[in-house]
Amino acid sequence: MGTNEVRPSFLPEGYAAMFLIGSGQSANVFLATYHHDKEYALKMLKPLARGDAKLRSMFEREVKLTLGLDHKNVVKAHEGEPTGERAYMVLEFYPKNLDTLLAEDDMIELEEAYNIILGVALGMSYVHKKNIIHRDLKPANVYLTAEHVPVVADFGTGIYLNESQDDRAGTVYYMAPEIFLGEPASVQSDVYALGVLAYEVLTHRRPFTGSDYETVKNAHLFTVADNPTRYRKDLDKRINKVFAKALAKEPIQRYKTVAEFGRAFKTAISDEEAVEEAASAPDVGRGSVGRGSRPDKSAPQAKKPAKKDEKQGFLGRIFNRKK
Repeated sequence: MGTNEVRPSFLPEGYAAMFLIGSGQSANVFLATYHHDKEYALKMLKPLARGDAKLRSMFEREVKLTLGLDHKNVVKAHEGEPTGERAYMVLEFYPKNLDTLLAEDDMIELEEAYNIILGVALGMSYVHKKNIIHRDLKPANVYLTAEHVPVVADFGTGIYLNESQDDRAGTVYYMAPEIFLGEPASVQSDVYALGVLAYEVLTHRRPFTGSDYETVKNAHLFTVADNPTRYRKDLDKRINKVFAKALAKEPIQRYKTVAEFGRAFKTAISDEEAVEEAASAPDVGRGSVGRGSRPDKSAPQAKKPAKKDEKQGFLGRIFNRKK
């Protein structure tokens, strides 16, 4: 590492840090090797964050949450220490994320796009079964293995279902309408974020856009996404019903679980009839807009709009191949 580069304050035994590969609110992430062999992502609490109780708590919770997860579509944490001067976490390293993939000009091939969406759904379903809400699902937080298996990552804003919420977490392009209105995050707000992600993976564009925070917020609250078949002619028209339900303005109108979304999506792209709950939903791009009385390498966080070009992709290829 160069003398002007950020350096880790310490190194867990056996690890050697190579260089900084990312930085968030509470932590820095370094590419590291273990005994100069395999590469890992070494996430460490920032020195300045040690004096901030909120940031310390955020990192502690992330380490505890991630260490308790074990699924092929969820980031693998190998070891870590959530508290103290030497708080850290060692994660599996993935050189590419979905955001990078979607930033490429070419549309993702249909079969691969389906696999990514279904893989993310599997990972998120597992996370929810562990009573965890992600709160910031987006392409930048989905990584791809060498085999292009999608892996849900970054639980820095994740919380347990029974935790109180005194903050507004998320990234503006992926936030559910109720989050803008100050309501707490839920399984249904994660379902909405997955719906946005899936739409982008298939169409190579975001369903709700704008030049500033307020414009994007109002798009989520008052507008209906275009029918995805408008941008991709090889999509089965039944898929529109699935997106209509996943992106419903009211949480109660969405899929109750990510697993339910996954089943509906899988059925819609198969030769079978679309699932009953998807068939009963209104078409995207038609009908009511919902709440009429209410109004980082990735997109901006809650109080700032992202500046990414609308045509950049978002939900790259993140699903394991069919079982």
